[in-house]
Amino acid sequence: MLKAPLLELLGYMILNHQDHENKKKNEEMRIWINYLSMVNSHPLSEGSKPEIKESRRKFIDFIQPKQKVEDESPKTYEWDFKQLNQIKSMQEGG
Repeated sequence: MLKAPLLELLGYMILNHQDHENKKKNEEMRIWINYLSMVNSHPLSEGSKPEIKESRRKFIDFIQPKQKVEDESPKTYEWDFKQLNQIKSMQEGG
């Protein structure tokens, strides 16, 4: 049986998910910045083989943080109000 109000639990779950996504994005950016600093300190020479250039391009495409295209429409959630009312009544002891 739940002892906390349902809306607080849902809010906590949403915040926890957002926190996880932010940590993931920060790690991607850290890897990208680290790579850029290494590349700029050791650039490819003019006579590098095409295979090396191609493999570097593929690696860059792989680790470069993806720009997330935001949907124009806001997120909508579907709520089961019947179940929500049942849980509220259980919490109130009824």
